[in-house]
Amino acid sequence: MPSTEDQLDRHTVPRLRSFALSVKMGELSSLKPLEVNPFTADMLTNAMEDWANAPTLSIAADFVSVAITLGMENLARDAAELILSNPQAPILARRLAHACLGQGPQPSDETNIHR
Repeated sequence: MPSTEDQLDRHTVPRLRSFALSVKMGELSSLKPLEVNPFTADMLTNAMEDWANAPTLSIAADFVSVAITLGMENLARDAAELILSNPQAPILARRLAHACLGQGPQPSDETNIHR
């Protein structure tokens, strides 16, 4: 049995798979997009309930993003307006809000960077 001093000075080499085995295991395959949208109506319902219970900036951003993803922007208009009314809202949340309201990106979003 090696001593503790010997164990500290060991150099290990990783055991690498062969190219053929890596291909066979699918490790070199390209990524495939999801076939099903991971957002569900239940997620929208939960986001709506959260918004009704606590209409905060972060919850508004979550609600708007789920609504946009499911194509139901009209349900999150109030949340989008809250985001745009808050000067502390992050740029990406503001962009989501503009998208939800059917507006393009606004120049004020780019200049409203808080450091």
